[in-house]
Amino acid sequence: MIEAFQSQNTVAFIGDSNTSAEATTIAYPQFVQYCYRTRFPERTIQMVNCGVAGDTYAGAVRRMDWDILSNRATHAVIQLGTNDVEYEQYPRGNAINHWKLDCAARACGKLVETLQSHQVSPILLLPGGFYEGRDHPRAETFLGANAALAELGHRIKEVFEGSQIPVLDLGPVFRQMGETMPPITMTPDRIHFRAVMHLLIAAVLTMEQGFGSVVASARIGSHISTHRATVQDVNTSSSAASFTYRPESFPCYDSEPYRELDAYFPITERFNQEILAVEGLDEGRYLLALNGRDVGIYTAAEVAAGINIACSEANPNRQISAELYRLLCAEWYTPMHDLRRLAYQIVRCKERGIDLQRIPGYRVEESQGVEPAFLEFCGPHYETILQLFRHREANEARLTELLAEADGIGGPTASRVTVRQVGIG
Repeated sequence: MIEAFQSQNTVAFIGDSNTSAEATTIAYPQFVQYCYRTRFPERTIQMVNCGVAGDTYAGAVRRMDWDILSNRATHAVIQLGTNDVEYEQYPRGNAINHWKLDCAARACGKLVETLQSHQVSPILLLPGGFYEGRDHPRAETFLGANAALAELGHRIKEVFEGSQIPVLDLGPVFRQMGETMPPITMTPDRIHFRAVMHLLIAAVLTMEQGFGSVVASARIGSHISTHRATVQDVNTSSSAASFTYRPESFPCYDSEPYRELDAYFPITERFNQEILAVEGLDEGRYLLALNGRDVGIYTAAEVAAGINIACSEANPNRQISAELYRLLCAEWYTPMHDLRRLAYQIVRCKERGIDLQRIPGYRVEESQGVEPAFLEFCGPHYETILQLFRHREANEARLTELLAEADGIGGPTASRVTVRQVGIG
């Protein structure tokens, strides 16, 4: 079990292009943020994307001060490794470069040590899968990349054996998913996850943090039992029931990535159960409705066992969850992605000794002149790169606005639940 995030925590997600969503329109840190906002609306948790395309464990150490610790993080989730093993070395199943893996494992240890020295609690996600199947749009298979990633994960486990550092190995589940659903798990370059895999990472991580299968529930019988919900104004008979139900958590919205994942991984069963149950009804068929909107018709036995309303269009909190998904996932992408593209350019500028203070937009005030080294560094992409610097404050403000809108939604709403008999047999 990995300790769950609590109110007042700030979580930095340290990673490479998969973390920064370089090749897709959503990344797992956004899904984690959304999962916490829906499951625990009462918690105030800040989550910061610190992914940089092409990064390594050593690279994360080098940008620690200005890109990670500057966020005053209390926790860090680390997902690196693909660039550390240099997957391009394996076009034809080349032998594993053990020296490089040793260096990467030591760099991972240094990264964790640096975080801990600043009172940041790390969580390590070991490298995920690299799709090696031949039924892929890209011809190169890079046979051996997965073996290198698995070996790196093994060495990192050895580094932290006996420590209290949480280590979550994503490799097995990723490789299993890659075998069953390759067209929607990876982009054509074989190394970047599609949205469905980012959702899987978030689900696996939060389940390890104690997110159970049940979002909220209410059971009406000889006594009333609830989980993260309250029930009032209960009326029951042998052929009907009604009550006011208010959950304390939102269901997970069944977005397109959710539906794709659910076909191969039981995310609804294991992660998204909002259960309403009424016991003691006569045999027959019963209509379940929320605020007068039909959920469906079920047998008395099915109603007694419990009906999952998480993905029902009649569930008003599903609609609110969809709005949270828009704010924290769909709308979040563009400003967040541009900020991480900017971080990538800053890394490159620092590597070349470019004076960032002389780049227009690096600070609020415009610089007096642009350093010649920056012009040379940008080349024909000068205007594009410069726009990332100039738009930084606007993008940061947009993320703040989206969070404020999400916070303004508040908690789940109450529903009047009715169960009435509609037929016998």
